[in-house]
Formats: sequence, structure tokens, C-alpha cells
Amino acid sequence: MTFWEHLGELRTRLFRMIAYVVLTATAGWYTYPFVNHILIEPSLALFRQYHIQMVFLHFTQPFFLRFQVAIITGVVYALPLISGEMWGFVRPALLPHERKWVYFVAPLSIAFFALGVTAGYLVMNPAIHWFLGYLPHDETVMQNAVDFIVFECKCILAFGVVFQLPVVLMFLAMVGIVRSEMLKKSWRHAVCILTVVAAVVTPSNDPVTMLAMAIPLVLLYMLSIFLVGITEKMCGRTKSPKDYGDSESMRSG
Repeated sequence: MTFWEHLGELRTRLFRMIAYVVLTATAGWYTYPFVNHILIEPSLALFRQYHIQMVFLHFTQPFFLRFQVAIITGVVYALPLISGEMWGFVRPALLPHERKWVYFVAPLSIAFFALGVTAGYLVMNPAIHWFLGYLPHDETVMQNAVDFIVFECKCILAFGVVFQLPVVLMFLAMVGIVRSEMLKKSWRHAVCILTVVAAVVTPSNDPVTMLAMAIPLVLLYMLSIFLVGITEKMCGRTKSPKDYGDSESMRSG
């Protein structure tokens, strides 16, 4: 295919992705009551305990809240279709062994994303409880429903994204940028960096949410060392750079 043919195919697939999101966002609009119930239900007991009222500050906010949640859920619903379009675009450019690597990693990426979303959902209630611990006994909170739902969606999606760490490291191993031995030696630096990342990425920046993200990230980093080792074997990079240098010198000798 020529360069312009590639651009034409890319445009076609982008239009398809947009169409998928529009269709799934429509489905998200009709499933909004169910999604809204799932997002709010874990916090209702805390809201009743602290006499918190969910309010809207403008008569247009209920509509725009439903619209935003419909788009977010629509993107989530469309992820398999979007991934299929992306795979269809890059597949012809991959070698057979690279395609085998993608078949191995793609299910892992979905699993880690689902695991991150679940972790983000479960940590929301303890994080809210920690914040409410600073509420004086003689005061109450009137919580903007839009801010609460959007904040919760951001936290959950942030967890889903950062849980892609093993997949990212496996990709870097595939292209030869990182190695399992390097990850083992740098684990102390990695723990510090991942802690900082958790503090920056979490929208609330509270210690409960930060620790709930940092601890799994460190565990995922340790798991990544094993997965990167598998990637090196699949890509034929089991030797260290020093070993390759020795082999080349023996051949030249």
C-alpha cells in the first residue's frame, strides 16, 4: 500500500471508531440509571451517616451529568471495537512473531485494565470515609452530584490506566529498551518513582487513595519483571548485551 492509501485506511478506521463511540454512548445514555446506581450505591451509607445531601446547583446539571457519564461509559463499551480497528490497521505491518506477542499481551492489557478499574472502585469508599473524618460534628455537607460522579469516574479510570504498567514494560522489552535484569537492579528507584506517580495521578491526592494505588503498582512492577523475562524469551533476547558482545568478538576472532 502507498502512503496515501495508508492515510485513507486510517481515516476510514477513525470514522468507524467515532461511529462506535456514538452508538455506544447512546447505549450509555439509556444505561445511565444503572451506572449511576453502581457509582453512588457504595457511598450511600456514608452519606446517611454524615447527613450529606446530593444536590444540583443548576437546572441544566442533571442533563449534562447524564451526557458526560454516557460518553465515558460509551468509550468503555466501545473499547473492544476500537481495539479491533487499531489491530486491523497495524496488523499488516507486523511480522509473524510480533503478531504472536500481541496475541499474548492484548488479553493481559484487558485483564489489568479491569483489575485497575475494580481497585479504583473499591478504594473510593475508604477514601471518602477518610475525608469525612475531618468533618466537624455540628456541620453538614451539600455535595454537588456532578463533581462527585465525575471525580469518581476520574479516579476509577486513573486506576485502570496506571495498571497498564506491566504491558508498557513488556512493550519496552519487546523493542529492546528495558531488560528484566535492569528492572531487578532498579527496583528501589522504581518504588520511589511509582509512589510519586500515584501521588500525582490520583485526583484527590489523599493518602488512602495514593497508597491504594502505590502498593498495587509496586506489586505490578515485581510481576512485570517476570513478564518481561517471558517477553525476552518470545523475542529471542535471553542474552544480556555483554553476552552478545562476547559472541560477536568470538565470531570475529
